[in-house]
Amino acid sequence: MILDAARPERVELFLPRPPACAARSCGLTTTPQRPVGDLEWIDTEASAMGELLFTLFGRMGLTVDVPVGMGLYATLIADTGGFRYESTTAAALNLAARLVDLGVKPWDVAEQVYERQPLERVRLLSRVLSTLRVAPSGRLACVSLLQRDLQETGTTPPCLTE
Repeated sequence: MILDAARPERVELFLPRPPACAARSCGLTTTPQRPVGDLEWIDTEASAMGELLFTLFGRMGLTVDVPVGMGLYATLIADTGGFRYESTTAAALNLAARLVDLGVKPWDVAEQVYERQPLERVRLLSRVLSTLRVAPSGRLACVSLLQRDLQETGTTPPCLTE
């Protein structure tokens, strides 16, 4: 199963499978894109991948427990910007409430998503923020990130995108 592959080239390494492989791939996403799976489920009305997964689990007869619910809740807060984005729907908010009713603790998920940062990333952020320059108009600001900053803080590109 391929989830929300906004950049299909990230998964193309795994596709296509050898002809002897009978398994099929299924792509789930909330944004229209070039198909990445043999089967595609695209729901542009959904605010978050967790909505599709929750629906899929229900159709499969699976029970959502707290650890799975935490993962689903994480998709809700990440994909909706903590329920701030305009794309946030009542369905996403209702699912969040259902997950809380199941025992998911919003702070536990938010802490893992937003509050825990690798030390290298914090050091890099400190360097980048120290380069902040604001135009006299106050309408333009820029920062600089140098390759040297990455090397000296021990930051690698995956650390930047996690």
